Amino acid sequence: MTAFTPAPVKPVVSLSVVESLDIGYADGLLPVLSTPERPVPDGARAG
Repeated sequence: MTAFTPAPVKPVVSLSVVESLDIGYADGLLPVLSTPERPVPDGARAG
């Protein structure tokens, strides 16, 4: 009988980059996160 050796498996990696804005903190409110109403291109600025 031969021992079963599984083939090496490459790990799956997912990277997500998000910038969060703590809206309300400066006013003493419980901070909330902002989310855009529709898709915006990478690098779009607030203001």
